[in-house]
Amino acid sequence: MNKMNNQGADESSLSSSDGFTRVALLTSYPLYWRTNDRDATDHARAIHKLIQLFLDIPGASLGVSSQGKAWNWLDPQAAQQWNDEMKREFEAYAVQLQTASSEAKFRDAFNKRQCMFFAPLYPQNFLAALKKHFNGTLRGEQLCLYIEQILSSIDWSSCSIFWSLSFVQFKLSQDRLIYNPILALWSSYPIGGYWAPPPSNDLQSQPDAVPNLSLDEASFLLQDVMWGKLETVFAKIRSFCGFGIAQPEFAKDCEAISPVFYFAQYVNSPSCPEELAAKKSDSLYPLVKTCLGSDDPFAKEVSGGVLEGDFLTLRRAQISRDFYHPRYLTFPLRKGKIFTEQELERDLHFIADQLSYLEFSIAHELRLISTEYEPLRSRQARWGGTLDGLSELIKNAVSFLPTISGGLLKKVYLEMEKLSLPLRQVQSSLEKVSSDVAQLKRQFDGYRDGTEDFWDRNLTYSPCQDTHLNDLREALLDAYPYHYWKQPLQSLKEWDEQLLGSVGRSVETVNSMLQQADRMTQESLEVWTRRLGIIAALAAPVLALPNFIDLKLDSTSLPQTLFGQVFHEVQDLQTVIGYLLGLALAALFVASAAFLVSLLWGLVSKKKSEQFVSGIRTFKDLVKQSERSCGDFRKLEQLDAEACQILSSLWTEAYGLQYPSNQRSGVDWLLNAENASRKWLRIAKLKSKRSGSPLHWLAVRGLSIWLWCLMQVEHCLDQSESREIYDWLRQSRRFRYLVYLFDLMPTCIPLPRALCIYRYKAHDLISRTTISDWDFESSLRAAGFPLDMIPSLEKWLQGLYDAGELGASISIDRFVDCLEERGVRAHPDPEVVERWQGSLI
Repeated sequence: MNKMNNQGADESSLSSSDGFTRVALLTSYPLYWRTNDRDATDHARAIHKLIQLFLDIPGASLGVSSQGKAWNWLDPQAAQQWNDEMKREFEAYAVQLQTASSEAKFRDAFNKRQCMFFAPLYPQNFLAALKKHFNGTLRGEQLCLYIEQILSSIDWSSCSIFWSLSFVQFKLSQDRLIYNPILALWSSYPIGGYWAPPPSNDLQSQPDAVPNLSLDEASFLLQDVMWGKLETVFAKIRSFCGFGIAQPEFAKDCEAISPVFYFAQYVNSPSCPEELAAKKSDSLYPLVKTCLGSDDPFAKEVSGGVLEGDFLTLRRAQISRDFYHPRYLTFPLRKGKIFTEQELERDLHFIADQLSYLEFSIAHELRLISTEYEPLRSRQARWGGTLDGLSELIKNAVSFLPTISGGLLKKVYLEMEKLSLPLRQVQSSLEKVSSDVAQLKRQFDGYRDGTEDFWDRNLTYSPCQDTHLNDLREALLDAYPYHYWKQPLQSLKEWDEQLLGSVGRSVETVNSMLQQADRMTQESLEVWTRRLGIIAALAAPVLALPNFIDLKLDSTSLPQTLFGQVFHEVQDLQTVIGYLLGLALAALFVASAAFLVSLLWGLVSKKKSEQFVSGIRTFKDLVKQSERSCGDFRKLEQLDAEACQILSSLWTEAYGLQYPSNQRSGVDWLLNAENASRKWLRIAKLKSKRSGSPLHWLAVRGLSIWLWCLMQVEHCLDQSESREIYDWLRQSRRFRYLVYLFDLMPTCIPLPRALCIYRYKAHDLISRTTISDWDFESSLRAAGFPLDMIPSLEKWLQGLYDAGELGASISIDRFVDCLEERGVRAHPDPEVVERWQGSLI
């Protein structure tokens, strides 16, 4: 210690009143206590193993308590007995937890076994205990060698370290059972009786006095020795014994690391924060830089306040792309005396316990937000492109509706009626998503309110109003996880409102057009009813006239009047009526033929549409069956094969509508029919002139009417407006198919090959991604894919996609066959990962 004291005197020239009596580092190791598998039993055994290891360290002490307020320090034999009893209890709890409906009631049961370990850290004794327990395996021997290298790099002649471990400590975070032990590393013996057994009144049993620490010594111990080396040693031991550490990923690839607490006690502790800032700035600034990584304790990123009435606590979060790590630096605000040490140490434990739990809960809760946010965001992104296409489609329809009439107008309205069904389904889905978004926003606000409530109920706090320190309470309520998610959730809500407004306007426009079509149909029906009434009224006398006139008209018997001249060429009244009826029959034939062609074409189109929708419905049924059969490999394989066959036919049908059809073929057919009709018309006219037969005359009139109809149809098809309308009908039909195929599909598809079709072949039909990274991973996990196999499959297929090997040139059937050959199936064999590389062919 003299070496460091001399360095401190030479480098900082601090008086004894500016030094530190002791420093300490505290950190927690939160862990999700598993309840749905055998991990809970393994964790119970790991606790027993760790306690057994620590009991074998010379000088170690174990204190137990049912409430954690006062420790009963046990002798070695009682400690061993207590450890065996605890193991049996925890194993019994682990079994009960696997079938329990709630984890909350087990927290108090576990916490009845709270305990505190304490021991001086003597390198040789410490290593001897480790080797006794770890040297049985190669991994254990390597760990012992690694720890020995770390301990040998510390100059133990110039420092002494004591360690305490609040070992059995359980919390609840959103009904999840959290195991949260706290490690404390001390530069001197904690004499308060909370972290270590109270010193005996016997002078010979008193701990050795430790010289005061200079600023450089305190900084070196806190950052280099305690945090840089010794904390790593305990983390490695813990991991080797089977304990991981929970670092919630509250954002993509960004984990929350458990906070670290630096404790520094001045020789002459300041009485208030203002005194610390005014009189001890020479040591405060360097210590803040060392522990918190900030050059200025009053900077924007540093916050502070007084906790439990006697601890000035500073906080700064270290933030990078892949982690978030809160750091705290605490100073006691009164002189340490023997009769107040226990209260001071208890408060330090309480602050570290509450704040570490609060930081973990914030990250854990925002991890839940992230889990629910991702599928909502992916759906909104998908529907955003769909609604843009829908708006353009409706806009085009509105623009040409006033310029068309008759059959084309009827076709447009019929297509609008078909379009309204998927449109209402999209609206219903968006309303469901809107409800989920609102619920997610309320959940976020509730988590933040819960943090505020926890702070106000559990911590005694006063801000440092006269020191220009940012408020610690406000900093926690706007901690980085909260700050990170505030804007995305607000944007999600605004985008949701925009999408709902867009689909609402589209639905309103389509409904208005359909109502207009109904009015036009009703008006047309009324007009034709009146016309038919008039025709019937006029036709009745004509049809009844032969019944009243039974005579043969002769040109010699008619007077030389205009009436006689009109009927001069007509032999009898029956011929006139036959002429009129012939014309009516010819017109009826043409109209009937056109009606039948239109009806047959409509039935074919309707049949195709019904088949497509039926295929979509069948695929959805297969997906639902797969969700109920996630553990049955054979069933999933059968369902996957059926789903891929259906998707192949659906892709083919939708792909056929991607480009405008060749209208020239229809025009060519009409031209051929027109030429043939002209030829037969010339023959009929020639025969009519030669024979004068009424039948030939009627054939000429019928062919003339038929030729006129063909010319009118050809004229309509040749018009640009007609081509635009037929192209719109094709686009609308394709749009309906794509909505059914992509926008109204389930987000979780636990059929691996069908999922890959949606993920990597959707660009054959649509330009946007239809399966998000989140949905892709969750679907594969539901299909039995281990988590470490999913990146390999994704990397392989994404590389093929980027290289252009998964374009429209490779059919769905060929793609599925290649996936099956490479072992892409539910519950895959881990060895097939080696085949997920190279070209697909």
